[in-house]
Amino acid sequence: MSENAEGARDENAVPEAPTATREELAAQVAELEETVQTLSNLLSALSARMLRNVDDLRDEVRRRVVYADLQPIQKDMERIRARIDDIVDEVGYGEALDIAKVPPTILEAAYQAILDDVVSELKKARGVHDAEQHILHSLEQLRLKTSGSDLFLYRPHRLHVGVAKAIEKGLASARQVQMTYEELLRHLALEARGLPLLLLMTSRFPITGSNLELGRIREAELRAAAEVLGVREVSFLDYWDKDLDRAAHDDVIGRIVEHLRRIRPHVIVTFPPDGAYGHPDHIAVSQFVSAAVVAAADPTYRPGGDARAHRVSKLYFMTWSAAKWAIYQAAFKTLVSRVDGVERQAAPWPDWAITTCIDTMAHWPTVWRAVRCHESQMATYGRLAELSEDDHRRLWGTQEFYRAMSLVNGGRARENDLFAGLR
Repeated sequence: MSENAEGARDENAVPEAPTATREELAAQVAELEETVQTLSNLLSALSARMLRNVDDLRDEVRRRVVYADLQPIQKDMERIRARIDDIVDEVGYGEALDIAKVPPTILEAAYQAILDDVVSELKKARGVHDAEQHILHSLEQLRLKTSGSDLFLYRPHRLHVGVAKAIEKGLASARQVQMTYEELLRHLALEARGLPLLLLMTSRFPITGSNLELGRIREAELRAAAEVLGVREVSFLDYWDKDLDRAAHDDVIGRIVEHLRRIRPHVIVTFPPDGAYGHPDHIAVSQFVSAAVVAAADPTYRPGGDARAHRVSKLYFMTWSAAKWAIYQAAFKTLVSRVDGVERQAAPWPDWAITTCIDTMAHWPTVWRAVRCHESQMATYGRLAELSEDDHRRLWGTQEFYRAMSLVNGGRARENDLFAGLR
C-alpha cells in the first residue's frame, strides 16, 4: 500500500474516546446525585405548596358554608330579639304578668316545659305505670270541672299541651287556658305530694223534714274534717243512715264497683266484719265493700257504664288493740248498741291478729283537729277532750289494721305500711 493511501485512511478514522479515570467518574456520579436531590427538593416543595393551597381552599369553603348557614340563624335571632323587646313593651318588665298579652306560642311552650318537669318527677317518685295512672286520673278530674280539658292530652310518655291554636282561633281565651292549666297543675301537685285519699260514704244523715238542717250540718262537718286530713274526694251513695243493711245488695255493690273502677285504688280500708261495735250499717259496709272488691275485678260484671275492670291489690279492716280500746273505754265507758233487742258490745282485737301497725305519732294533732270538726257531735266526742296529752298520743299515735286480702305480699311479719309490696 502506498504512503498516500495510508495517510487518507488515517484522516477518516474515528478518534478514540478519552479514557476517564475512576476519580473523574466518581465526581460525575456525585454531581448527578446532587442534581436529582435538587429536583426532589423542588418537587417536595411544590407538592407541599399544592397541599397548603388545597387546605386553604378547603378552609375557605368551610368558612363560606358556615357563614352561609349562620346567616338565616342570625336573622332569626334578630327577629326573636325584636319580638322579645315587643313582648317586654307589651307585658312589662318586672311588673305583674298579664297572661292575655303573652303570645300563645310562648305560653304553650312555657306550659309544656313545666308539665314535662312535673311528669318527670312523678315518674321518678311513683314509677312509670303509677305516674301515668295518676296523670290520666288528673285529666279525668279536670274533664269533670272544665270544658278546656281537651287542650291537655296524655299520649304515650308525654302530657301534650295544645293551647296556642285554640287561643289564636278564638276558641279559648288566655285566661280560660290559664285557669284550666292551674287546675291541672293542682291535681298533679296533689299526686306529687303523696298518694290520693278518697272517702266513700255509703249513707248519710237524713236531710228531710225536721232533720233537714242537721243533715246539712253533719255533711259540712264531714267535708271539713276530710279537708283537714287531706282527703281529696268525699262521695256519698245517698242511702239513709240506719237503713243501709236493708238496702238492695246488688244495687249497693254495683254503685261501689262503679266508684272503684273510676278511682282505681290500690288499697281499700273498711270496717271489720263485726262493724267495730255491732252497728248494722257498719257490718253492711264491710260486707258490701268486700263483695265490690271481688266484683270490680270481674270484666263480665257490668253494673253500669263502660269503665274497665279494676283489681284492688289490698283490702284492710280497721282494728283496735286492747291497749287502745282501754283508752276509748276511759272516755266513753262501755260502748254498747242494741239491735233487735240484743245487746252488742265492742271487743278489741287480739294483738296476734293485727297484721299492720302504722306509726302516726307525728300526725295525731291533725287527727284531733279533724275530730273536732264534728261540732254537732261534740257532746259525744267532747269526752275525748278530757283525755291527757299522753292518752291522745296513745290513741292517735298508731293505727292498726287487719290485712284481709293482699295480692302483693303475705306472711305473719307485721307490716308498717298499707302499701307494703306496692312501693
